[in-house]
Amino acid sequence: MIIINTTASIFFFNIVYLTLLATLALSNLISSFKNRLEGSSISNISISAISLILIVFYIGFCIWFRNRCFNEEAKRKFLENSEIKSIEVKSKNKTRYGENNSEVSAFKL
Repeated sequence: MIIINTTASIFFFNIVYLTLLATLALSNLISSFKNRLEGSSISNISISAISLILIVFYIGFCIWFRNRCFNEEAKRKFLENSEIKSIEVKSKNKTRYGENNSEVSAFKL
């Protein structure tokens, strides 16, 4: 569960970061259009537009991939189709008072 939460937070960070980049690219595109009206070159506009399109596609891919990977039904189907039917954790703890043996069954399908 820790891995899933960490991965979800990384995806969230990517989406927020790329949204900020898309905002900067959009503002650059608007300022390029203003400069174009004043007689500047158009190459800066095309670079801004391409970067904005790529950022929007990457944000969409991140959202699609997160929904596909972290959907509860998809996780349940994965666990049903896997050959792992249960996970057991066995630990042997040494304390200063002696040994503590414990067995914990994490989940069973």
